[in-house]
Amino acid sequence: MKMMDCLALETLVVNHELIELIDVRSRKEFAAMHIPGARSIPFGELATTRIFRRRRPTTERVYVISADGHARASLATGILRSAGCVNAVPVDGGMKDWLARGFPLQRKRFSISSAADFIARAALPVMGAGVAIALRELTAQT
Repeated sequence: MKMMDCLALETLVVNHELIELIDVRSRKEFAAMHIPGARSIPFGELATTRIFRRRRPTTERVYVISADGHARASLATGILRSAGCVNAVPVDGGMKDWLARGFPLQRKRFSISSAADFIARAALPVMGAGVAIALRELTAQT
C-alpha cells in the first residue's frame, strides 16, 4: 500500500492544501495534541458500519494518521477506501514521526477551570500533607 511521508504531509499542512487529515488515535490522545487541521475519528468508531452510511464516494486526498503509522493506519485506510475514499493513504511513521521531526502541533490548552481543578484535586492535598509533616516535626521538637 502506498504511504505518505511525514515530510511531504507537513508541506501540505503548512501550505494549507485542501486535504482531509483523519487521526485514528483515541479522543484523549487527539485532545492532548494533534496535527493542525486534523479531524478525530478513533479507530474503534471508524471500524463500525456507520462510516459506510455517512461517506460518499470521493476523490479528495485523505491522509490517515495513527500513533505509530503502521498497522492501524493501514487498516483504517482500507476501511475508508471501502467506504468510498479512493485516495485515502496512511501516513508513514504516524504521530510518533511527526512529533520527532518537530512539525507543528495543536496542543490542548489548560483553562483556568482546569488549573483550578488541578489545584483542588492534586496540589492542595500534597500541600496539606506537607503542612501535616511540618506540624508533626515541630511537635516532636518541643
